[in-house]
Amino acid sequence: MQRMLLPVNEERIHIPAMQNAPHVPLDPTLIQQARLTPRHVMTEFYAQIRYPTACPRGTFLSSGQVVCSSCPNATYAYYEGSTNCTYCPIGYECYSRIQRQPCPPGSYFYSTRATQCRKYSLGSYAYHEGSTECIICPSGYQCSDRINAVNCSPGTFSSSGQVVCSPCSSGSYPTMTGLLVVHYVQPVISEETQQLLCRVQTAPILYQGMECATGI
Repeated sequence: MQRMLLPVNEERIHIPAMQNAPHVPLDPTLIQQARLTPRHVMTEFYAQIRYPTACPRGTFLSSGQVVCSSCPNATYAYYEGSTNCTYCPIGYECYSRIQRQPCPPGSYFYSTRATQCRKYSLGSYAYHEGSTECIICPSGYQCSDRINAVNCSPGTFSSSGQVVCSPCSSGSYPTMTGLLVVHYVQPVISEETQQLLCRVQTAPILYQGMECATGI
């Protein structure tokens, strides 16, 4: 059985002098500064029991624990006095363990067990915060900054998932900005009809388009 400690009346405390103990004079300044008596010490002890301190943000205290613990990776505790930590939701990062932050454009959060947002792989992009998946860069665009899909300029072309646009090879020609432009013997996708078309150069200025079978 544990004994309950009670406030002590310092006026009744008697400490017997040690035999043959040397006498060491005390500095009057220290005597003035040292105002703590046994009663003050016990009062502070009881104050901590009656008025416990809340766990700071980013930590928690579950039932049966004595001291606060830091939240594990990929979790956070926004409020003081938390009893558990919350898993970081998909589309956010919680590396500070205090609050969640949306993934910046060009990155995504792929798992509730991850700590930080991951950058998109080359050839993909995301233009808004809090992304949860990659968007493959479409044909006729370049996505070098992982944030925006930018139309290929005239005289260049790109295939799906390509990082930057490539210049047209000899014998090919550019069409309007954004169309997939390749060598004239290969099919391209028409933005209007979404059909595979063979674009044939018949004159320096005039162009002719004719439908061709898939894969030709």
